[in-house]
Amino acid sequence: MKIAFASVLDQSCLYGTGPTNNQPLGVISTTGTNSVTTANPPVWNDLAAMRYVSTNYDANGPAADIVVGPFSRAELGEVTITGSAYVDVAVRWPALFSYSQANIFPT
Repeated sequence: MKIAFASVLDQSCLYGTGPTNNQPLGVISTTGTNSVTTANPPVWNDLAAMRYVSTNYDANGPAADIVVGPFSRAELGEVTITGSAYVDVAVRWPALFSYSQANIFPT
């Protein structure tokens, strides 16, 4: 469950299209982020260039809460698991982010 939630959060943070679609505005959709042209797949020099364009910035991770309810559906032999996460997703300093459209998993 934690991995599934993290995957959805990653997708939203990177590719989110904004509040009109009930999503955060992702890094790639935010005006001012650095689009870097790289080889396909990227090579070490490409990654170093992206690192140079962006400043190292460490953000705090989300707070998560998992509640297991063994009694609410006990008559059916079921356990309910509810997950909540308290995250604030916004790109405050777009210049700190770089991205490439290169496919890192070539076929």
